[in-house]
Amino acid sequence: MEANKAIREIIEEMPHFFGLTRKQTIGAEGETEAAVYTQEDIAGHVSSTLMAKINTKGCSVLELPNVENDEYGSRTVRIPITGQGWAYGEVRIDDRRGRLVIVDIPSRLPIDDAPLVAAALLAAQPNRSQWDTGG
Repeated sequence: MEANKAIREIIEEMPHFFGLTRKQTIGAEGETEAAVYTQEDIAGHVSSTLMAKINTKGCSVLELPNVENDEYGSRTVRIPITGQGWAYGEVRIDDRRGRLVIVDIPSRLPIDDAPLVAAALLAAQPNRSQWDTGG
């Protein structure tokens, strides 16, 4: 499923998303007052629900590693590889040719390292949100 559609469906499935109120009893007569939630409260509700349910839609959220400049000025993403503690694997970015070079990442990779390698490949491609550019 497309990630945008998955996120939309999860938000649509949230009960009382915009009508979320909390009734507080005030005094002995049982009067109630509706509490209004802030944007921060709603954002917390959305993010916790998204993180809990996004995998059920066939999507995943992962933290991308930093793209750094190495000692030669090349952009690179370093990846720790299980059982290879003496050296990092790398995804090197060749901006002039528009290519990636995968260095010191074994062809038989421990399954637990797959998300790290996937994140490094994704980090190598800069994606900009329309919200970042104001458009």
